[in-house]
Amino acid sequence: MPVIQLREHQVDQKVSFRKWVGFPSRSSVPPQGAQGTIVSATGSGKTITAAA
Repeated sequence: MPVIQLREHQVDQKVSFRKWVGFPSRSSVPPQGAQGTIVSATGSGKTITAAA
């Protein structure tokens, strides 16, 4: 399976989301999960960002 490299704006979104929900960027997602909404333009890679 190929590795997908996130674009700069996707990395920024990921870091901002993790900061907002309150866990560090290098930690795993808590067992209870985390929810939020990423608002971005069509075709900007929201699904890939969420999967990352």
